[in-house]
Amino acid sequence: MTWRQRIENSFATGVFSISAKLMMVLYYWIFGGITDSDAAELFLECGFTFTKPTTTGITILTSETANYTIASLIIAYHNNDYSNSYIVPYQIIDAINDIHSDGYITDQEQTDLLGLGWN
Repeated sequence: MTWRQRIENSFATGVFSISAKLMMVLYYWIFGGITDSDAAELFLECGFTFTKPTTTGITILTSETANYTIASLIIAYHNNDYSNSYIVPYQIIDAINDIHSDGYITDQEQTDLLGLGWN
């Protein structure tokens, strides 16, 4: 089973909020588990259009009701879903560090995101 199929199966359970689904797709995209086109299609299933980031601070997800940069998506996930999630602290910390290493967030955004409290 591919990562995309696993994500789709998770979506089908109906237990994940939109921000949790968005974060799930971002997580597997950052780690190379899904392609750019897979990510775009999965984000679209959540009602968002995906724009692959080329620099820090750009809006990567847009819908009729919300827009997200990578940093604002992680903050929304932290504030709304993290306390009830199955993700463990090292996974999100690794994701934040990889997102930073890939050049998608600034040093300050990395510091701020790591400082949110992931325990």
